[in-house]
Amino acid sequence: MTEKEKQEVATFPFSIIHEFVNEPNLAFGEQEKLLRDKCARKWNIPYSERSSIGRSTILRWISAYKESGCKLEALYPKDRSDRGKSR
Repeated sequence: MTEKEKQEVATFPFSIIHEFVNEPNLAFGEQEKLLRDKCARKWNIPYSERSSIGRSTILRWISAYKESGCKLEALYPKDRSDRGKSR
């Protein structure tokens, strides 16, 4: 995957989590409602045939973004560890 494609993929999760990380004063009930709404929606995910996002995935994106010091690179797709190796 090229650097440009990785950036495109990383901007998608950020578009999902930006409300959680940019508005830390959301009440717990508001956060839960927002999370449920995002999980129920159908998405056009770049370079994927999937169209839905699970709750744990969104929470993992939020955690990774915050732990990285709010760097977009934390949302880049990971390269496979078995790339180039036979099974």
